[in-house]
Amino acid sequence: MSADPAGQDFLEERPRRGGALRPAGGGAARWLLVLAFCVVLYLARDLFLPLVVAALVSLLLRPPVRWLRRLWLPDAVGAVVVLGVLLGAVGYAGAFVVEPATSWLERAPAELRRLERQVERMRRPVQRVTEATEAIEGIAGGDKKQQEVRVQEPSLSDYLVAGTGRLIASAAVTLALTFFLLAAGEEIPRRLGRAFRGGDVAAMVATLEVQVSRYLLTIALINALLGVAIGFALWALGMPNPILWGVMAMLLNYIPYLGAATGVVVVTAVGLLTFDDVGQALLVGGVYLLLTGLEGYLLTPAVLGRSLALNPVAIFLGLIFWGWLWGAAGALLAVPLLMCLRIAAEQLTGLRPLRELLAG
Repeated sequence: MSADPAGQDFLEERPRRGGALRPAGGGAARWLLVLAFCVVLYLARDLFLPLVVAALVSLLLRPPVRWLRRLWLPDAVGAVVVLGVLLGAVGYAGAFVVEPATSWLERAPAELRRLERQVERMRRPVQRVTEATEAIEGIAGGDKKQQEVRVQEPSLSDYLVAGTGRLIASAAVTLALTFFLLAAGEEIPRRLGRAFRGGDVAAMVATLEVQVSRYLLTIALINALLGVAIGFALWALGMPNPILWGVMAMLLNYIPYLGAATGVVVVTAVGLLTFDDVGQALLVGGVYLLLTGLEGYLLTPAVLGRSLALNPVAIFLGLIFWGWLWGAAGALLAVPLLMCLRIAAEQLTGLRPLRELLAG
Protein backbone atom coordinates (compact mmCIF):
# COMPACT_ATOMS: atom_id res chain seq x y z
CA MET A 1 0.00 0.00 0.00
CA SER A 2 1.43 3.38 -0.99
CA ALA A 3 1.77 6.11 1.64
CA ASP A 4 -0.38 9.19 1.33
CA PRO A 5 1.93 12.14 0.42
CA ALA A 6 -0.36 14.65 2.09
CA GLY A 7 -0.52 12.59 5.23
CA GLN A 8 3.25 12.12 5.14
CA ASP A 9 3.78 15.87 4.84
CA PHE A 10 1.42 16.43 7.75
CA LEU A 11 3.32 13.98 9.96
CA GLU A 12 6.64 15.55 8.98
CA GLU A 13 5.54 19.13 9.50
CA ARG A 14 3.66 18.60 12.73
CA PRO A 15 6.77 18.41 14.93
CA ARG A 16 8.22 21.47 13.13
CA ARG A 17 5.07 23.51 13.69
CA GLY A 18 4.81 22.55 17.33
CA GLY A 19 8.50 22.96 18.08
CA ALA A 20 9.98 20.70 20.70
CA LEU A 21 7.61 18.08 21.93
CA ARG A 22 6.53 18.49 25.58
CA PRO A 23 4.83 15.93 27.78
CA ALA A 24 1.11 16.52 28.06
CA GLY A 25 1.18 16.31 31.82
CA GLY A 26 4.11 18.72 32.39
CA GLY A 27 2.22 20.84 34.91
CA ALA A 28 0.97 17.78 36.78
CA ALA A 29 4.51 16.34 36.79
CA ARG A 30 5.86 19.48 38.42
CA TRP A 31 3.22 19.35 41.15
CA LEU A 32 3.94 15.67 41.71
CA LEU A 33 7.63 16.55 42.04
CA VAL A 34 6.80 19.21 44.65
CA LEU A 35 4.59 16.74 46.52
CA ALA A 36 7.33 14.11 46.45
CA PHE A 37 9.81 16.69 47.78
CA CYS A 38 7.46 17.52 50.68
CA VAL A 39 7.07 13.82 51.48
CA VAL A 40 10.86 13.43 51.52
CA LEU A 41 11.18 16.43 53.86
CA TYR A 42 8.61 14.87 56.18
CA LEU A 43 10.03 11.35 56.20
CA ALA A 44 13.66 12.51 56.46
CA ARG A 45 13.03 15.36 58.91
CA ASP A 46 15.69 14.00 61.27
CA LEU A 47 18.20 14.61 58.48
CA PHE A 48 16.91 17.84 56.96
CA LEU A 49 16.03 19.69 60.18
CA PRO A 50 19.65 19.90 61.43
CA LEU A 51 20.72 20.99 57.93
CA VAL A 52 18.18 23.83 57.82
CA VAL A 53 18.91 24.95 61.38
CA ALA A 54 22.66 24.91 60.69
CA ALA A 55 22.21 26.96 57.51
CA LEU A 56 20.08 29.57 59.29
CA VAL A 57 22.41 29.76 62.31
CA SER A 58 25.43 30.11 60.03
CA LEU A 59 23.73 33.00 58.23
CA LEU A 60 22.89 34.55 61.61
CA LEU A 61 26.50 34.31 62.79
CA ARG A 62 28.12 35.30 59.50
CA PRO A 63 28.38 39.07 60.34
CA PRO A 64 30.41 38.49 63.57
CA VAL A 65 32.72 36.11 61.70
CA ARG A 66 33.24 38.74 58.98
CA TRP A 67 34.01 41.33 61.65
CA LEU A 68 36.62 39.02 63.22
CA ARG A 69 38.14 38.51 59.78
CA ARG A 70 38.88 42.23 59.70
CA LEU A 71 40.95 41.65 62.84
CA TRP A 72 43.09 39.18 60.80
CA LEU A 73 41.44 36.10 62.29
CA PRO A 74 40.83 33.25 59.80
CA ASP A 75 37.24 32.19 59.28
CA ALA A 76 37.82 28.87 61.07
CA VAL A 77 39.18 30.64 64.16
CA GLY A 78 36.38 33.22 64.02
CA ALA A 79 33.82 30.42 63.79
CA VAL A 80 35.28 28.77 66.90
CA VAL A 81 35.19 32.08 68.80
CA VAL A 82 31.64 32.98 67.78
CA LEU A 83 30.26 29.49 68.44
CA GLY A 84 32.05 29.39 71.78
CA VAL A 85 30.48 32.68 72.85
CA LEU A 86 27.06 31.49 71.66
CA LEU A 87 27.32 28.17 73.48
CA GLY A 88 28.50 29.93 76.62
CA ALA A 89 25.56 32.34 76.54
CA VAL A 90 23.09 29.51 75.90
CA GLY A 91 24.59 27.42 78.70
CA TYR A 92 24.54 30.36 81.12
CA ALA A 93 20.90 31.11 80.34
CA GLY A 94 20.02 27.42 80.42
CA ALA A 95 21.34 27.13 83.97
CA PHE A 96 18.59 29.53 85.03
CA VAL A 97 15.86 28.13 82.79
CA VAL A 98 16.12 24.33 82.67
CA GLU A 99 15.46 23.63 86.35
CA PRO A 100 12.39 25.88 86.78
CA ALA A 101 11.02 24.80 83.38
CA THR A 102 11.31 21.12 84.28
CA SER A 103 9.81 21.76 87.71
CA TRP A 104 6.82 23.58 86.20
CA LEU A 105 6.23 20.85 83.64
CA GLU A 106 6.45 18.11 86.29
CA ARG A 107 3.91 19.94 88.43
CA ALA A 108 1.67 20.72 85.46
CA PRO A 109 -1.15 18.21 86.27
CA ALA A 110 -1.46 19.38 89.88
CA GLU A 111 -1.18 23.03 88.88
CA LEU A 112 -3.86 22.61 86.22
CA ARG A 113 -6.22 21.20 88.83
CA ARG A 114 -5.44 24.20 91.02
CA LEU A 115 -6.13 26.48 88.07
CA GLU A 116 -9.48 24.78 87.50
CA ARG A 117 -10.42 25.50 91.10
CA GLN A 118 -9.34 29.13 90.70
CA VAL A 119 -11.41 29.56 87.55
CA GLU A 120 -14.36 27.82 89.19
CA ARG A 121 -14.26 30.33 92.04
CA MET A 122 -14.46 33.13 89.49
CA ARG A 123 -17.52 31.49 87.94
CA ARG A 124 -19.50 31.03 91.15
CA PRO A 125 -21.98 33.83 90.42
CA VAL A 126 -23.19 31.78 87.47
CA GLN A 127 -25.00 29.11 89.49
CA ARG A 128 -26.20 26.99 86.61
CA VAL A 129 -22.73 26.64 85.14
CA THR A 130 -21.38 25.76 88.57
CA GLU A 131 -24.02 23.10 89.15
CA ALA A 132 -23.39 21.58 85.74
CA THR A 133 -19.65 21.57 86.43
CA GLU A 134 -20.14 19.88 89.80
CA ALA A 135 -22.39 17.26 88.20
CA ILE A 136 -19.80 16.50 85.56
CA GLU A 137 -17.07 16.31 88.21
CA GLY A 138 -19.23 13.93 90.26
CA ILE A 139 -19.70 11.64 87.27
CA ALA A 140 -16.03 11.77 86.30
CA GLY A 141 -14.90 11.20 89.90
CA GLY A 142 -16.61 7.84 90.18
CA ASP A 143 -13.95 5.84 88.33
CA LYS A 144 -11.04 5.96 90.79
CA LYS A 145 -9.22 2.97 89.34
CA GLN A 146 -8.82 4.70 86.00
CA GLN A 147 -7.34 7.73 87.74
CA GLU A 148 -4.84 5.52 89.57
CA VAL A 149 -3.74 3.96 86.28
CA ARG A 150 -3.12 7.41 84.80
CA VAL A 151 -0.89 8.36 87.75
CA GLN A 152 1.33 5.39 86.97
CA GLU A 153 2.00 6.58 83.42
CA PRO A 154 5.60 7.59 82.54
CA SER A 155 6.56 10.99 83.92
CA LEU A 156 8.07 13.89 82.04
CA SER A 157 11.52 12.89 83.32
CA ASP A 158 11.15 9.48 81.67
CA TYR A 159 10.33 11.10 78.34
CA LEU A 160 13.22 13.53 78.70
CA VAL A 161 15.68 10.76 79.48
CA ALA A 162 14.41 8.68 76.55
CA GLY A 163 14.92 11.56 74.09
CA THR A 164 18.22 12.82 75.48
CA GLY A 165 20.43 10.74 73.19
CA ARG A 166 18.52 11.74 70.09
CA LEU A 167 18.58 15.40 71.07
CA ILE A 168 22.31 15.36 71.80
CA ALA A 169 23.05 13.68 68.47
CA SER A 170 20.94 16.20 66.55
CA ALA A 171 22.54 19.13 68.38
CA ALA A 172 26.04 17.76 67.69
CA VAL A 173 25.31 17.38 63.98
CA THR A 174 23.84 20.89 63.83
CA LEU A 175 26.83 22.37 65.63
CA ALA A 176 29.32 20.59 63.37
CA LEU A 177 27.50 21.68 60.21
CA THR A 178 27.31 25.26 61.47
CA PHE A 179 31.06 25.30 62.11
CA PHE A 180 31.90 23.99 58.64
CA LEU A 181 29.56 26.49 56.97
CA LEU A 182 31.10 29.37 58.91
CA ALA A 183 34.65 28.16 58.37
CA ALA A 184 34.04 27.91 54.61
CA GLY A 185 33.74 31.70 54.47
CA GLU A 186 33.25 33.02 50.94
CA GLU A 187 34.30 29.73 49.40
CA ILE A 188 30.73 28.45 48.99
CA PRO A 189 29.60 31.40 46.78
CA ARG A 190 32.78 31.05 44.70
CA ARG A 191 32.22 27.32 44.25
CA LEU A 192 28.63 27.96 43.19
CA GLY A 193 29.86 30.52 40.68
CA ARG A 194 32.33 28.04 39.22
CA ALA A 195 29.71 25.27 39.21
CA PHE A 196 27.27 27.38 37.23
CA ARG A 197 30.07 28.99 35.16
CA GLY A 198 29.07 32.52 35.91
CA GLY A 199 30.43 35.25 38.16
CA ASP A 200 26.94 36.69 38.49
CA VAL A 201 25.82 33.59 40.37
CA ALA A 202 28.56 34.04 42.97
CA ALA A 203 27.69 37.72 43.38
CA MET A 204 23.99 36.89 43.68
CA VAL A 205 24.63 34.21 46.33
CA ALA A 206 26.88 36.59 48.27
CA THR A 207 24.21 39.33 48.16
CA LEU A 208 21.54 36.87 49.22
CA GLU A 209 23.70 35.68 52.11
CA VAL A 210 24.31 39.24 53.34
CA GLN A 211 20.63 40.19 53.21
CA VAL A 212 19.42 37.01 54.93
CA SER A 213 22.08 37.22 57.63
CA ARG A 214 21.18 40.85 58.36
CA TYR A 215 17.49 39.97 58.58
CA LEU A 216 18.07 36.99 60.89
CA LEU A 217 20.42 38.97 63.12
CA THR A 218 17.92 41.85 63.34
CA ILE A 219 15.03 39.55 64.22
CA ALA A 220 17.15 37.71 66.80
CA LEU A 221 18.10 41.01 68.49
CA ILE A 222 14.48 42.23 68.48
CA ASN A 223 13.22 38.98 70.00
CA ALA A 224 16.00 39.02 72.61
CA LEU A 225 15.11 42.62 73.49
CA LEU A 226 11.45 41.63 73.85
CA GLY A 227 12.39 38.70 76.10
CA VAL A 228 14.47 40.97 78.35
CA ALA A 229 11.66 43.56 78.53
CA ILE A 230 9.04 40.94 79.41
CA GLY A 231 11.35 39.31 81.95
CA PHE A 232 11.94 42.62 83.74
CA ALA A 233 8.24 43.54 83.58
CA LEU A 234 7.12 40.23 85.08
CA TRP A 235 9.84 40.47 87.73
CA ALA A 236 8.52 43.91 88.68
CA LEU A 237 5.01 42.45 88.95
CA GLY A 238 6.22 39.73 91.32
CA MET A 239 6.06 36.75 88.97
CA PRO A 240 8.27 33.78 89.88
CA ASN A 241 11.04 32.71 87.47
CA PRO A 242 10.98 35.84 85.27
CA ILE A 243 13.99 34.60 83.26
CA LEU A 244 12.00 31.52 82.24
CA TRP A 245 9.10 33.63 80.94
CA GLY A 246 11.47 36.01 79.18
CA VAL A 247 13.15 33.15 77.32
CA MET A 248 9.72 31.70 76.51
CA ALA A 249 8.60 35.06 75.10
CA MET A 250 11.76 35.34 72.99
CA LEU A 251 11.23 31.89 71.44
CA LEU A 252 7.46 32.23 70.99
CA ASN A 253 7.92 35.56 69.21
CA TYR A 254 9.34 33.67 66.23
CA ILE A 255 5.77 32.34 65.73
CA PRO A 256 3.56 35.24 64.61
CA TYR A 257 0.12 35.65 66.18
CA LEU A 258 0.02 32.20 67.80
CA GLY A 259 3.21 32.84 69.76
CA ALA A 260 1.94 36.00 71.44
CA ALA A 261 -1.46 34.42 72.16
CA THR A 262 0.18 31.34 73.68
CA GLY A 263 2.43 33.49 75.85
CA VAL A 264 -0.49 35.56 77.14
CA VAL A 265 -2.44 32.43 78.07
CA VAL A 266 0.55 30.83 79.82
CA VAL A 267 1.58 33.84 81.92
CA THR A 268 -2.05 34.61 82.82
CA ALA A 269 -2.55 31.01 83.99
CA VAL A 270 0.66 31.18 86.04
CA GLY A 271 -0.51 34.52 87.44
CA LEU A 272 -3.78 32.96 88.57
CA LEU A 273 -1.82 30.24 90.34
CA THR A 274 0.63 32.70 91.89
CA PHE A 275 -1.56 35.61 93.04
CA ASP A 276 -4.73 35.55 95.09
CA ASP A 277 -5.87 38.77 93.42
CA VAL A 278 -7.43 38.01 90.05
CA GLY A 279 -6.82 41.57 88.87
CA GLN A 280 -3.08 41.23 89.39
CA ALA A 281 -3.05 37.96 87.43
CA LEU A 282 -4.90 39.61 84.55
CA LEU A 283 -2.46 42.53 84.74
CA VAL A 284 0.41 40.11 84.07
CA GLY A 285 -1.25 38.90 80.88
CA GLY A 286 -2.12 42.46 79.89
CA VAL A 287 1.48 43.64 80.24
CA TYR A 288 2.70 40.69 78.17
CA LEU A 289 0.15 41.49 75.46
CA LEU A 290 1.06 45.19 75.52
CA LEU A 291 4.79 44.55 75.08
CA THR A 292 4.33 42.02 72.28
CA GLY A 293 1.90 44.41 70.56
CA LEU A 294 4.39 47.28 70.74
CA GLU A 295 7.06 45.03 69.28
CA GLY A 296 4.88 43.65 66.51
CA TYR A 297 3.19 46.86 65.39
CA LEU A 298 5.82 49.52 66.14
CA LEU A 299 9.37 48.24 66.71
CA THR A 300 9.71 45.54 64.04
CA PRO A 301 8.01 47.53 61.21
CA ALA A 302 10.13 50.57 62.07
CA VAL A 303 13.38 48.57 61.97
CA LEU A 304 12.69 46.34 58.97
CA GLY A 305 10.36 48.62 57.01
CA ARG A 306 7.79 47.66 54.42
CA SER A 307 10.41 46.25 52.06
CA LEU A 308 10.71 43.09 54.16
CA ALA A 309 7.06 42.71 55.19
CA LEU A 310 5.37 39.37 54.61
CA ASN A 311 1.82 38.67 53.53
CA PRO A 312 -0.26 37.58 56.59
CA VAL A 313 -1.93 34.85 54.52
CA ALA A 314 1.50 33.53 53.49
CA ILE A 315 2.60 33.57 57.14
CA PHE A 316 -0.49 31.65 58.23
CA LEU A 317 -0.09 29.05 55.49
CA GLY A 318 3.63 28.79 56.22
CA LEU A 319 2.94 28.13 59.91
CA ILE A 320 0.48 25.39 59.00
CA PHE A 321 2.82 23.78 56.45
CA TRP A 322 6.07 23.86 58.43
CA GLY A 323 4.27 23.04 61.68
CA TRP A 324 2.78 19.95 60.05
CA LEU A 325 6.10 19.07 58.47
CA TRP A 326 8.45 19.43 61.44
CA GLY A 327 6.24 20.13 64.46
CA ALA A 328 7.18 22.85 66.93
CA ALA A 329 10.62 23.30 65.34
CA GLY A 330 8.96 23.87 61.98
CA ALA A 331 6.63 26.50 63.45
CA LEU A 332 9.64 28.34 64.91
CA LEU A 333 11.46 28.21 61.56
CA ALA A 334 8.44 29.09 59.38
CA VAL A 335 8.87 32.87 59.24
CA PRO A 336 12.69 32.85 58.83
CA LEU A 337 12.30 30.34 55.99
CA LEU A 338 9.58 32.42 54.33
CA MET A 339 11.73 35.53 54.59
CA CYS A 340 14.72 33.71 53.11
CA LEU A 341 12.47 32.59 50.25
CA ARG A 342 11.29 36.14 49.66
CA ILE A 343 14.82 37.55 49.66
CA ALA A 344 15.82 34.82 47.20
CA ALA A 345 12.86 35.78 45.00
CA GLU A 346 14.19 39.35 44.95
CA GLN A 347 17.45 38.10 43.44
CA LEU A 348 16.25 35.30 41.15
CA THR A 349 14.25 36.27 38.08
CA GLY A 350 12.45 32.93 37.94
CA LEU A 351 11.02 33.46 41.43
CA ARG A 352 9.61 36.96 40.88
CA PRO A 353 5.96 35.70 40.92
CA LEU A 354 6.67 34.13 44.31
CA ARG A 355 7.91 37.49 45.56
CA GLU A 356 4.55 39.06 44.71
CA LEU A 357 2.73 36.32 46.62
CA LEU A 358 4.91 36.68 49.74
CA ALA A 359 5.07 40.50 49.80
CA GLY A 360 3.04 42.20 52.51
